[in-house]
Amino acid sequence: DSQRIRPHTERELIADFRPSGIDRRRDHLTGGQFHLDPRLRNGRDFPCQQVHARRTQKRRHEQITRRVIDLHWHAHLLVARRRFDEALVASRRALDLQPVDVILNVHLVWHHWLAREPEAAIEQSDRTAQLDDTDHWPPFFRGMACVMCGREGEAVDALRQAGQLSRGNAVMRAGLGYVYAACGEKARARMVLREFSAAAAQQQRFAYEAAVIHAALGEVEPALDL
Repeated sequence: DSQRIRPHTERELIADFRPSGIDRRRDHLTGGQFHLDPRLRNGRDFPCQQVHARRTQKRRHEQITRRVIDLHWHAHLLVARRRFDEALVASRRALDLQPVDVILNVHLVWHHWLAREPEAAIEQSDRTAQLDDTDHWPPFFRGMACVMCGREGEAVDALRQAGQLSRGNAVMRAGLGYVYAACGEKARARMVLREFSAAAAQQQRFAYEAAVIHAALGEVEPALDL
């Protein structure tokens, strides 16, 4: 009774799934486009094959997603163990599977920064910003990386941009205070610290954020006391 089954259209075959970059004819990643086997384009002749193709694509997409999650968190574990070279390899392998994922791209920037590779972090942050110019993390890490290589003006500009994009997120403000301190602008760094002190007086504690700025000012004891 296959004639009674309404065949899926090509649009329905790929509905409800984000592009996984699976080529059903060659079964490998193709940069985010789904290519349907030409033999399956005629739904009147191949309804069962279309259903099978859809299910196969879904399973393959789920496999890729699980693999990306595994690689992503494995990279974090390696960073925590200070095995930065291996962490960067894992991060890149995750990106190979989902190259336009903004979170994966941001985390690669972060890992370059933690590995003290500022130029690589800056380049990756610029690529990530092209994917989503409204996300505040690319300019945040760009600014933090610029401080490492002495590009102080760019660092301040990047952190100000991150603050604007995040609408005053506390971590972005702490980053700006850190950059001010690292650039020798201690008065401005202390202005940001006073913001956190005022928030604490209203029962809004930002201990980590304030400690970051104290540390950049060379004030170890106040940082630890928080």
